[in-house]
Amino acid sequence: MGMPNKTKVFPRGYSGGQQQNDPTHRNRGGDPRVTDLWRQYTSPNNQSSAWSFRRKAIMVAKQMLAGRPNWFIQQDTNELVREYNYQFLIDTLRFIGTGKRRISIHAWPDLLSNHPVAGLNDVSERHEIADVFEQLKLTTSIEAMLQLWCSHPHGFDDMVCTLNLLFGDLPLKVEQNAS
Repeated sequence: MGMPNKTKVFPRGYSGGQQQNDPTHRNRGGDPRVTDLWRQYTSPNNQSSAWSFRRKAIMVAKQMLAGRPNWFIQQDTNELVREYNYQFLIDTLRFIGTGKRRISIHAWPDLLSNHPVAGLNDVSERHEIADVFEQLKLTTSIEAMLQLWCSHPHGFDDMVCTLNLLFGDLPLKVEQNAS
């Protein structure tokens, strides 16, 4: 019987799920379930309006965002999540609570850091995410949050895009040594 897996840190510093040990996987890959969802969502034969796809996406979101306390609130103390990566979470919570973002979901990929560095900030006193929960009177139940998220116009699309930004693959820039 193998040892329990560590929590996986995804390419942009967000954490969740379980780390699977794959010595042949040398890129900054995301969760395969999220990668598969994104591939289906962005395919020319997009079936995102089909209930089977929506059910699958909601189940993946529920699995990826599971946690006690709430996954979003846990990120208040995640030292890898800072600057725009942290602001993205706050903007996501605003969308869940109000149906509106301050910055378009499609602009966020260019703003997020792909190389988080631990230990640069003291996050012990950080609580903006918890404050947003209180301000918007959001429940910490992930099931209720997903229902609210998907109830907004374009909410399901926002959820899928957000899952990809949080837990999806991140293309690597390959640097070649001059010989």
